[in-house]
Amino acid sequence: MNRPLETEYAPYYQGYVAHVTEDEILPVLRSQLDALDVLLNRVAPEQETFRYAEDKWSIREVIGHLIDTERVFGYRAFSIARGEQKNLPGFDENEYMLRAPYDRIDLEDLLSEPSEGVVDTVRRLDGDVIVLGVGGKMGPTLARLARRAGKRVIGVARFSEPGLRDKLTVWGVECIACGHDELIPHSSLLNGLRLPPYTPVLDLEPRLRCRECDARGKAVVSIRWAAS
Repeated sequence: MNRPLETEYAPYYQGYVAHVTEDEILPVLRSQLDALDVLLNRVAPEQETFRYAEDKWSIREVIGHLIDTERVFGYRAFSIARGEQKNLPGFDENEYMLRAPYDRIDLEDLLSEPSEGVVDTVRRLDGDVIVLGVGGKMGPTLARLARRAGKRVIGVARFSEPGLRDKLTVWGVECIACGHDELIPHSSLLNGLRLPPYTPVLDLEPRLRCRECDARGKAVVSIRWAAS
């Protein structure tokens, strides 16, 4: 996707376009997802409603604005693809935020809200979803997102963080702990689950191995989504 010409967007958006120095936008968008996740993992629960001035948005509201924007621009892209000829409605983000409940919603709930596209994709997967390394920085959010999209989710980790296992259980995620020195990657830990031949496995810790469990030797055939 090439850099847009000035004739291809309204003058209002010039400031936004100028902030993007790269010519290929898709890799930038993908990298921003990871950068945002790292940034938000530093936010403690008591900081989620912080706002640097009385009339400014809180951290929760900023994330809520991103959710609103995704919905609005998703509809706009859909309309363009279908050849819509009518003028599309405007989007006054400040007016929207006055009526939004985001400041009363935990950040974890906002981050794990699945879009319609995610729900559709997850529902098309055969079998249940296993998250290896569910205790990592992205693990709980991804596991909850898949669970909220309607799938049975099994989370595997050492669960060394106090309270994590209980939190995941409340969310409906089934938890299995290794109990040895390191995380089980894709080995016989999964045996007792009676999984179908192809089970989606989201492997967030592909480099970790549990030698004791792997030595048992019976691997599960799986579709592996290796985290980058």
